[in-house]
Amino acid sequence: MNSARSTPSAPAAARDWPPGLPLETERLIVRPFRESDFADVHEYASDPEVTRHLRWGPSAAPETLAFLRQAIAGVRTAGASQFHLGVVERKSARVRGGLSLLERAPGLVEIGYCFARPVWGLGYATEAVRSAARFAGVRFPGADLFGLVTPGNPASERVLLRAGFTPALDASPYAAWMTGVCSTARVFRQRCRPA
Repeated sequence: MNSARSTPSAPAAARDWPPGLPLETERLIVRPFRESDFADVHEYASDPEVTRHLRWGPSAAPETLAFLRQAIAGVRTAGASQFHLGVVERKSARVRGGLSLLERAPGLVEIGYCFARPVWGLGYATEAVRSAARFAGVRFPGADLFGLVTPGNPASERVLLRAGFTPALDASPYAAWMTGVCSTARVFRQRCRPA
Protein backbone atom coordinates (compact mmCIF):
# COMPACT_ATOMS: atom_id res chain seq x y z
CA MET A 1 0.00 0.00 0.00
CA ASN A 2 2.53 2.59 -1.03
CA SER A 3 0.25 4.30 -3.49
CA ALA A 4 -0.17 8.00 -2.72
CA ARG A 5 -3.90 7.64 -3.34
CA SER A 6 -4.32 5.10 -0.53
CA THR A 7 -2.50 7.02 2.20
CA PRO A 8 -4.59 9.25 4.43
CA SER A 9 -2.15 12.14 4.07
CA ALA A 10 -2.13 12.23 0.26
CA PRO A 11 -3.32 15.49 -1.28
CA ALA A 12 -7.04 15.49 -1.94
CA ALA A 13 -7.76 15.61 -5.64
CA ALA A 14 -10.45 18.01 -6.81
CA ARG A 15 -12.70 15.05 -7.64
CA ASP A 16 -12.58 14.09 -3.93
CA TRP A 17 -13.74 17.54 -2.79
CA PRO A 18 -17.34 18.22 -1.79
CA PRO A 19 -19.49 20.02 -4.37
CA GLY A 20 -18.94 23.78 -4.29
CA LEU A 21 -15.18 23.65 -3.67
CA PRO A 22 -12.91 25.38 -4.45
CA LEU A 23 -14.34 28.81 -3.67
CA GLU A 24 -12.92 31.49 -5.94
CA THR A 25 -12.82 35.24 -5.50
CA GLU A 26 -10.99 37.95 -7.40
CA ARG A 27 -7.81 37.55 -5.33
CA LEU A 28 -8.22 34.23 -3.53
CA ILE A 29 -8.89 30.53 -3.94
CA VAL A 30 -10.34 28.79 -0.86
CA ARG A 31 -9.75 25.06 -1.18
CA PRO A 32 -9.02 21.95 0.86
CA PHE A 33 -5.51 21.80 2.25
CA ARG A 34 -2.73 19.71 0.74
CA GLU A 35 0.20 18.26 2.62
CA SER A 36 2.46 20.33 0.35
CA ASP A 37 0.97 23.43 2.03
CA PHE A 38 2.97 22.64 5.17
CA ALA A 39 5.58 25.44 4.95
CA ASP A 40 2.99 28.17 4.32
CA VAL A 41 0.61 26.89 7.00
CA HIS A 42 3.34 26.45 9.58
CA GLU A 43 4.53 30.01 8.95
CA TYR A 44 1.29 31.43 10.36
CA ALA A 45 0.34 28.54 12.67
CA SER A 46 3.60 28.89 14.59
CA ASP A 47 3.34 32.69 14.92
CA PRO A 48 2.31 33.69 18.47
CA GLU A 49 0.87 36.98 17.21
CA VAL A 50 -1.35 35.22 14.65
CA THR A 51 -2.64 32.67 17.19
CA ARG A 52 -2.99 35.04 20.15
CA HIS A 53 -6.81 35.17 19.93
CA LEU A 54 -7.33 31.53 18.90
CA ARG A 55 -8.13 28.37 20.84
CA TRP A 56 -4.97 26.73 19.50
CA GLY A 57 -1.34 27.54 18.85
CA PRO A 58 1.26 28.57 18.37
CA SER A 59 1.86 25.17 16.80
CA ALA A 60 5.03 23.11 16.69
CA ALA A 61 5.85 21.44 13.36
CA PRO A 62 4.37 18.02 14.34
CA GLU A 63 1.10 19.72 15.34
CA THR A 64 0.88 21.55 12.01
CA LEU A 65 1.49 18.34 10.10
CA ALA A 66 -1.09 16.43 12.18
CA PHE A 67 -3.63 19.21 11.54
CA LEU A 68 -3.02 19.10 7.78
CA ARG A 69 -3.45 15.33 7.68
CA GLN A 70 -6.67 15.54 9.69
CA ALA A 71 -7.99 18.35 7.48
CA ILE A 72 -7.17 16.44 4.28
CA ALA A 73 -8.90 13.28 5.51
CA GLY A 74 -11.87 15.22 6.87
CA VAL A 75 -12.80 16.91 3.60
CA ARG A 76 -13.09 13.49 1.95
CA THR A 77 -15.59 12.23 4.53
CA ALA A 78 -19.05 11.71 3.05
CA GLY A 79 -21.47 14.15 4.65
CA ALA A 80 -18.59 16.07 6.26
CA SER A 81 -19.65 18.52 8.94
CA GLN A 82 -16.22 20.13 9.38
CA PHE A 83 -14.27 21.88 6.66
CA HIS A 84 -10.74 23.17 7.25
CA LEU A 85 -9.74 25.05 4.12
CA GLY A 86 -6.63 26.82 2.90
CA VAL A 87 -6.87 30.37 1.59
CA VAL A 88 -4.56 30.72 -1.40
CA GLU A 89 -3.43 34.13 -2.65
CA ARG A 90 -3.78 34.01 -6.43
CA LYS A 91 -0.83 36.30 -7.22
CA SER A 92 1.71 34.32 -5.17
CA ALA A 93 0.01 30.88 -5.23
CA ARG A 94 0.82 30.66 -1.49
CA VAL A 95 -1.51 29.60 1.31
CA ARG A 96 -1.85 32.81 3.32
CA GLY A 97 -4.47 31.69 5.81
CA GLY A 98 -6.94 29.11 6.93
CA LEU A 99 -10.69 29.08 7.30
CA SER A 100 -12.90 26.54 9.08
CA LEU A 101 -16.60 25.76 9.03
CA LEU A 102 -17.55 23.50 11.93
CA GLU A 103 -21.07 22.17 12.48
CA ARG A 104 -21.22 22.36 16.27
CA ALA A 105 -24.82 21.10 16.58
CA PRO A 106 -27.69 20.69 14.14
CA GLY A 107 -28.41 24.17 12.81
CA LEU A 108 -25.31 25.78 14.42
CA VAL A 109 -22.15 26.24 12.34
CA GLU A 110 -19.07 28.05 13.62
CA ILE A 111 -16.75 29.92 11.26
CA GLY A 112 -13.15 30.58 12.20
CA TYR A 113 -10.17 31.99 10.34
CA CYS A 114 -6.59 33.19 10.66
CA PHE A 115 -4.13 34.78 8.26
CA ALA A 116 -0.39 35.26 8.00
CA ARG A 117 0.78 38.65 9.23
CA PRO A 118 2.14 39.82 5.84
CA VAL A 119 -1.43 39.88 4.47
CA TRP A 120 -3.15 41.56 7.42
CA GLY A 121 -5.06 44.65 6.39
CA LEU A 122 -5.49 43.61 2.74
CA GLY A 123 -9.14 42.55 3.09
CA TYR A 124 -8.39 38.87 2.44
CA ALA A 125 -10.22 37.72 5.57
CA THR A 126 -13.43 39.54 4.62
CA GLU A 127 -13.22 38.22 1.06
CA ALA A 128 -12.69 34.65 2.26
CA VAL A 129 -15.41 34.81 4.95
CA ARG A 130 -17.99 36.14 2.46
CA SER A 131 -17.15 33.30 0.10
CA ALA A 132 -17.30 30.70 2.89
CA ALA A 133 -20.66 32.05 4.07
CA ARG A 134 -22.07 31.41 0.58
CA PHE A 135 -20.66 27.85 0.67
CA ALA A 136 -22.19 27.37 4.15
CA GLY A 137 -25.55 28.39 2.69
CA VAL A 138 -25.32 25.49 0.24
CA ARG A 139 -23.85 22.99 2.70
CA PHE A 140 -25.87 23.97 5.80
CA PRO A 141 -28.99 25.77 4.46
CA GLY A 142 -30.89 27.67 7.13
CA ALA A 143 -28.24 27.10 9.80
CA ASP A 144 -27.09 29.82 12.17
CA LEU A 145 -23.52 30.68 11.11
CA PHE A 146 -21.58 32.25 13.97
CA GLY A 147 -18.11 33.53 14.77
CA LEU A 148 -16.54 34.15 18.17
CA VAL A 149 -14.30 37.19 18.61
CA THR A 150 -12.16 37.53 21.72
CA PRO A 151 -11.82 40.88 23.48
CA GLY A 152 -9.03 43.00 22.08
CA ASN A 153 -9.49 41.78 18.51
CA PRO A 154 -11.37 44.60 16.76
CA ALA A 155 -9.91 43.65 13.36
CA SER A 156 -11.78 40.34 13.50
CA GLU A 157 -14.99 42.11 14.48
CA ARG A 158 -14.62 44.35 11.41
CA VAL A 159 -14.11 41.28 9.20
CA LEU A 160 -17.38 39.72 10.33
CA LEU A 161 -19.35 42.97 10.14
CA ARG A 162 -18.09 43.64 6.60
CA ALA A 163 -19.00 40.06 5.66
CA GLY A 164 -22.63 40.62 6.70
CA PHE A 165 -22.63 39.26 10.26
CA THR A 166 -24.36 41.08 13.10
CA PRO A 167 -23.69 40.96 16.85
CA ALA A 168 -25.82 38.33 18.58
CA LEU A 169 -28.14 39.86 21.14
CA ASP A 170 -28.15 36.63 23.16
CA ALA A 171 -24.91 34.65 23.52
CA SER A 172 -26.50 31.74 25.41
CA PRO A 173 -27.07 29.50 22.33
CA TYR A 174 -23.28 29.59 21.76
CA ALA A 175 -22.13 29.17 25.36
CA ALA A 176 -20.95 25.57 24.90
CA TRP A 177 -18.20 26.80 22.53
CA MET A 178 -17.25 29.88 24.54
CA THR A 179 -14.47 28.22 26.49
CA GLY A 180 -10.83 29.02 27.20
CA VAL A 181 -9.65 32.12 25.35
CA CYS A 182 -13.20 32.45 23.92
CA SER A 183 -14.96 32.47 27.31
CA THR A 184 -15.59 36.22 27.07
CA ALA A 185 -15.90 36.37 23.28
CA ARG A 186 -18.47 38.44 21.42
CA VAL A 187 -20.70 36.46 19.10
CA PHE A 188 -21.46 37.54 15.56
CA ARG A 189 -23.96 35.64 13.45
CA GLN A 190 -25.89 35.40 10.22
CA ARG A 191 -28.36 32.93 8.77
CA CYS A 192 -26.99 30.55 6.11
CA ARG A 193 -28.89 31.37 2.95
CA PRO A 194 -29.01 28.94 0.05
CA ALA A 195 -27.18 30.34 -2.98
